[in-house]
Amino acid sequence: MPPPRLRAFEQLEDRSLPSSFGVPWADPGHMTLSFVPDGTSAPTGPSSLFGTMSASGSTAAWEREILRAFQTWAVNANINIGLVADGGQALGAVGAVQGDTRFGDVRIAAGPISASEAAAASPFSWTGTTFAGDVTFSKSSPYRIGNVANTYDVFSVALHEAGHVFGLDHSAVSGSAVSGIYAYRTGLSAGDVANLQALYGARLPDEFDLAGPNDTRATASTMPKDATVGAYVANGDLTTTGDVDGYKFKAGASTTITLQAKGLSLLQARVSVYDSTGKLVASATAQDALNNDVTLDLALTDGAVYFIKVESATSDVFGVGSYKLTADPNKRAAKPLRTAPVLDAHSNDTRASALNLTTARRVAIVGTGQFDVEYRGSIEDATDTDFYRVHSPATANGTATLNVVAWSTDGALNPRVRVFDARGSAVAFQVLANSAGVMSVAIPNAPADVDFIIQISARTPGGANNTGGYYFGADFNQSVTAAAQEIGGGTLSSSAPTGTAQFTVTDGGIYQFALFSEALAAGAGGTTLTVTDATGKAVFVLDAVSGQPAVTVAQYLAAGVYTFKYTYHTVGGQSAAPIRYHLALLKLTEGVGTYAPPLTSPLPPPAYSPTVYTAPSLPVPMGLWYFF
Repeated sequence: MPPPRLRAFEQLEDRSLPSSFGVPWADPGHMTLSFVPDGTSAPTGPSSLFGTMSASGSTAAWEREILRAFQTWAVNANINIGLVADGGQALGAVGAVQGDTRFGDVRIAAGPISASEAAAASPFSWTGTTFAGDVTFSKSSPYRIGNVANTYDVFSVALHEAGHVFGLDHSAVSGSAVSGIYAYRTGLSAGDVANLQALYGARLPDEFDLAGPNDTRATASTMPKDATVGAYVANGDLTTTGDVDGYKFKAGASTTITLQAKGLSLLQARVSVYDSTGKLVASATAQDALNNDVTLDLALTDGAVYFIKVESATSDVFGVGSYKLTADPNKRAAKPLRTAPVLDAHSNDTRASALNLTTARRVAIVGTGQFDVEYRGSIEDATDTDFYRVHSPATANGTATLNVVAWSTDGALNPRVRVFDARGSAVAFQVLANSAGVMSVAIPNAPADVDFIIQISARTPGGANNTGGYYFGADFNQSVTAAAQEIGGGTLSSSAPTGTAQFTVTDGGIYQFALFSEALAAGAGGTTLTVTDATGKAVFVLDAVSGQPAVTVAQYLAAGVYTFKYTYHTVGGQSAAPIRYHLALLKLTEGVGTYAPPLTSPLPPPAYSPTVYTAPSLPVPMGLWYFF
């Protein structure tokens, strides 16, 4: 059969392709941010963040403005942003979408992005790529700190992009920080806060404050003793700048008191220690939001009870955030506790032995997150597979969407997800992502108040990337998953093995491509998609085999014309069968919009430049995108 003929270009709507907004981060209370070193490989070329921002002021000054922008959102919800180092791995590298120890969940970079944008950002999405959270500033835009004519204010642009990172789409409401038109901003609108809290909820007091006020010596909370580290440890939160947390503990002769905030939040706190009479023994304040740990080495009376007071050291947004407070009678500085994957020793390798996460949810949980279930496990060897039982909540309309995602936490495992009902029958799911290190699926209209069994295994148990740690999240929700748009399809066989099409991008960005093959007769076949740019250079390759879930890749495409070549191939020793292939697309980034520097004259509304693509020759029912 000849390859499908190209048809005329078709112009899409203003919002060229659907983007993934309205999905909260898995564990918003423990998010991290890092600044990408110059020279780091990025989709548009080497990052030049530090060089780009150098004209705006000192490194500490512009970094603080970007952190202030993210913190302005975080203080209004159950969100914490901790500053961490960035190892310089390529943006979009295979790894954990959240919690990768090599770099922040949010990575700040700069590069030659689309000429119509001053910056672009990706929200968290079920596609599971580490591009989620990345913010790229335009290297050609003039940045300054403050409202300087003919330049962009660092804080204002970062505030806009932070809104996208947290899941908010562009707003048409005047005064919104995520308005598509640039304006100098000093904070959020009431609507911005309401939309953020609709995703994450209003900021809640910590567990000690929930049990009762603890802001005086008389009401101070007793610090729990952690036997594993031999010290008193309290995980707290200054929910407002007026919040005060008080704790009491039994001291040793030489005691180290540490408030850890770096990597946990942007809180700038003051820590004060008092004896039993109320006399101040010592006090220290975090240097700033970039260096916000506090340590006190004290000589105290052995066995005596002391009182620790934690309060905000500043009245701005950096006066709010979470922390870990440690009082060690052995004079050792506390170390952050990391959650390690569970090694289950093949204890849940069958559906009958599935670990019930409805009752065991506190085991190896990642954090107080947004998902109904969060767990860290491990595929320990080539024969290992893990089963988990989850229970859907009762809902008003009797159904919900079940999202399940598994991603590698160490870059070693390529996970495979399957879903079964309580009887062990396979449940059909829609593939949202299936690429190196991640698999994400959705089950619309999942019934309420029933059990599901979820299997996590290696994609190829006997092949490469078949062992390693993973994060697993499952969530029952009423949100509508952003639907990928089918942009190509056709039939291939051994007698008609190739097909070509062109794809024209007028607005650069990060796109996810999904390729699916289905056999049209007994036997099997596969499709290899090779995408080349206008110079003939290969951009990416995807290979989809019939009988297997769709495969995906997240790829940055600059403006230009691309050639898509589809090639048929046989599968192993199976008989060759003609196949039908389908290609779908989802845009993962959201730019600032058409920005213009602040001028004295009013600015016209932004003109969005839509993506143009070759119309598919074969419309395909979305049911074909489901798999067991």
